[in-house]
Amino acid sequence: MLCNFCGKTLDPCDEANLGDLTVRFFYGSKRDGDRMKFSMCSDCVDKLTDEFISRCKHEPTIEAGGIPNSSIPVWESKTTEEIDY
Repeated sequence: MLCNFCGKTLDPCDEANLGDLTVRFFYGSKRDGDRMKFSMCSDCVDKLTDEFISRCKHEPTIEAGGIPNSSIPVWESKTTEEIDY
């Protein structure tokens, strides 16, 4: 399976977790009713997440390990320039 963004072959872990992603576009979207299916490698997920966070007008909530916890320190993202991919 190939990453739709960078074209690299997904490793087994990425294939199991990121190999069959679907986004549904709901009412009000310019793609109303469409469904987009794609695959991503974890490197591209990180890059896309960095880009998304950098464009947010309000900081999104990050839950470490998916477990809500008010004692988690404020998450500071690294830009893609700060990380070796």
